[in-house]
Amino acid sequence: MKRHELNNRVAAVLAGFALVLPIARADSWAPPTPTAVASDDGSLVARILPGERHDQAAQAQVFRYSAADDGYVRIRNIALRNPVLPLEILLGDDGTLVGIDNYGAMGSGEVLVVYPPDGEPRIHLDLASIVGEDALADAPRSVSSILWRCHPSRLSYDGKAVMLYAQPGLEIRVDLHDGRVVREPTDC
Repeated sequence: MKRHELNNRVAAVLAGFALVLPIARADSWAPPTPTAVASDDGSLVARILPGERHDQAAQAQVFRYSAADDGYVRIRNIALRNPVLPLEILLGDDGTLVGIDNYGAMGSGEVLVVYPPDGEPRIHLDLASIVGEDALADAPRSVSSILWRCHPSRLSYDGKAVMLYAQPGLEIRVDLHDGRVVREPTDC
């Protein structure tokens, strides 16, 4: 085989890889669907309805159990700040709703939003504010997302903070009243 034929074949193989690699690294998101979450004591349930990206943001319907009605009664609707859907929702026994991450763009925009019982957003933080600039720079990425979380989030046992677990090895406590962020090393 002549040298120029070999160079042409190598160029063709490299061009093929150039076409395949971006596809292999692309994200795939299933269509958003409604979801629900209950408070730990079961007295509250929130139903989360996806938004329509540009037309309407995501919505949360919050229900409280009523013994008189022997069922759940809607107590409020909340217009969420997520354009499509939060990826994770937590609901405190007091009615505080916490939305974490954004559907289709994990790690982008307002990554954490806290809605106290009145439904008006109190805290909204981006990823750099939560994990810090160094951890943000080291976080793995895909085409559409920053893959920063390594474990599911939870509310603290006292219900006063949300606990987040981030790569590379951070346990993060965000105060639900004032948004104060405390980072501690952990296994992730």
